[in-house]
Amino acid sequence: MHEEFPTDDPAVVTCGLPYANGDLHVGHLRTYVGGDVYARALETLGQTTAFVCGSDMHGTPVAV
Repeated sequence: MHEEFPTDDPAVVTCGLPYANGDLHVGHLRTYVGGDVYARALETLGQTTAFVCGSDMHGTPVAV
């Protein structure tokens, strides 16, 4: 399937939710960088794009 860019439909790019289970590590880069690069590439092509990362409005909030 091949589509021309930009399309009239906005693109939504997501990645895994961050968890407060320890210090930052290389695994975080693996999760977030790919989605960020893809969203930026779509924007460069002129595609309307929303990059949603860490949106969990129904989960338990992290207590500090």
